[in-house]
Amino acid sequence: MGWAVNVKAIRLFFHVMQRGSLSAAARELHMSQSAASRQLAGLERSTGLTLFSREGQRLRPTAEGALYFTECHRALAAIDELPRAARRLASGARPRLRLVSMMRFVEGLAVPAIGRFLADNPDVEIDLQLIWRADVERLIAFEQFVSPVLSFDVGLTTLPLPNPAIATAPLLELPATVILRRDHRLAGKASIGASDLAGERVAMPPTGSVREQAQQMFAAEGVEWRPQLNPTSSDIACQLVLAANAVTIADPLFPLAHDPEAFALVPVRPARMVRIGFFTPTLAPESRLVAAFKGCLKAEARLIEHKLAQRLKGGPVRSARRRQSPAARASR
Repeated sequence: MGWAVNVKAIRLFFHVMQRGSLSAAARELHMSQSAASRQLAGLERSTGLTLFSREGQRLRPTAEGALYFTECHRALAAIDELPRAARRLASGARPRLRLVSMMRFVEGLAVPAIGRFLADNPDVEIDLQLIWRADVERLIAFEQFVSPVLSFDVGLTTLPLPNPAIATAPLLELPATVILRRDHRLAGKASIGASDLAGERVAMPPTGSVREQAQQMFAAEGVEWRPQLNPTSSDIACQLVLAANAVTIADPLFPLAHDPEAFALVPVRPARMVRIGFFTPTLAPESRLVAAFKGCLKAEARLIEHKLAQRLKGGPVRSARRRQSPAARASR
């Protein structure tokens, strides 16, 4: 009984924080204001926290009240998910893992990690949604507005991705590489700068962090930046490398996964890095399935590091795990 009363009081506190008013929260929960006031006072007594400072009829959250709100949000999200989970289990539905990924990470990272995951979890249903980098933040913002529980479990994207609704963690830090056919005249170089690419048929997606890096590289050397081919993704740009003898600048995931022997990978000059990581909803408790899939992503990241180190003969491949700060490692 005590726990039920606490959940009711926690939900009241949550609504007060959201509405900014005890009376508005009471109306939302169909309570009298006096009953709501007693519930809130009881919550403060039971927790030992001063959740609000009182200025006449106004309530202002204290610093510890704001921190407690975050924990309550997380707990209520999990509680509210329980009926839906029970209905799924009662209907005989399989446990489900919901993934989102940028397209360029699907073939080289997401799909192998899914295969590894299903080897140990063969009955799990997996949803995989492809998304453009420019849409990642819009997706998060929209779903955060609609519901405190975002409708995905794990996502793959380039970093950084600052947003309080999600937690991010690095997986790989890969060198930006010039990707060419193996028989291209520049394939044997140790590194390639903008001046080397003057007059080449460049294929680059019209937006994205790697394109911005490439533009900066060309501007720094005073070389005109005029890509001839503008495909929608780095994957298609890599296919144009083979089909049209073009060159592109990207992380090397697609060539390594698609057909490593067909491509030459040459680091750009000066060296530039692409950070790849996963993100999860901040307020969602980590389930066993999410933890297992994260482990599969990390295992695939180690394989990619090994493959790329062999191709670049000890070039700049940095493990995101080794570069984490002591505080970040302690939080894992």
